[in-house]
Amino acid sequence: MLNQNSIVLTEVLNIKNHLRNLFPQLSAENILSLESAGESFIAHKGDLIVKQNEICKGLLVVVNGKACVKLENKDCENIIQFLQAGETFYTHEAYLGLTNRTSCICMETSLIYFLPIEAMKKMISSNPQLMICLMNLASKESELFEQRASNLITLPVKFRFIDSLLTLIKKFGEQKPDHLFIPIKRDEIGSYINASKASLSRVVTELENSKIIKTSRSGIKVFNSEALTEIQA
Repeated sequence: MLNQNSIVLTEVLNIKNHLRNLFPQLSAENILSLESAGESFIAHKGDLIVKQNEICKGLLVVVNGKACVKLENKDCENIIQFLQAGETFYTHEAYLGLTNRTSCICMETSLIYFLPIEAMKKMISSNPQLMICLMNLASKESELFEQRASNLITLPVKFRFIDSLLTLIKKFGEQKPDHLFIPIKRDEIGSYINASKASLSRVVTELENSKIIKTSRSGIKVFNSEALTEIQA
């Protein structure tokens, strides 16, 4: 949970670092200008940061905390991305001025950096290098969605679940004395891999019976990540 002191400290220390990592081609002066052109705000658990089907208002970066991107269909909604600190989203929509394809919801109290489209376009006019950076980020974003779509079509539920666990360990894994803890619920992973409750239950039961994982209301304990890697291979 972020308190007021940690919010200020995080703004000072992390926003510039994240922008440097996202826009490595920009000079220190341009990074400072980029930071000044945007603003940061606090989002709380469950807050709707971006609404699907609305015109994109700008680029967002998770400075601290985590969020998820959801695609809402007529009959259901699916999580298509889990976001951690340092990740940007809606680059494609912001760059092209499109309608948001998805919604973004905060998963815990988080600090978000927001760069309005107007400020972004103004900076691009004086610094074309920024346009190249945004195009690169948008390309990576599109590749991620394409890979996700391919996995959902080609991989069985068991392998989609394990692949997601290994990814989430790298993103959010917390080292405990006898296990790694992922603060993501099984149903959230089920939504992420587009698995039915029955299919998800069979996979989870198999892995729990093998003493590899243990699910709870707060997340998933992983006791043997090496076993997951071996199954995946």
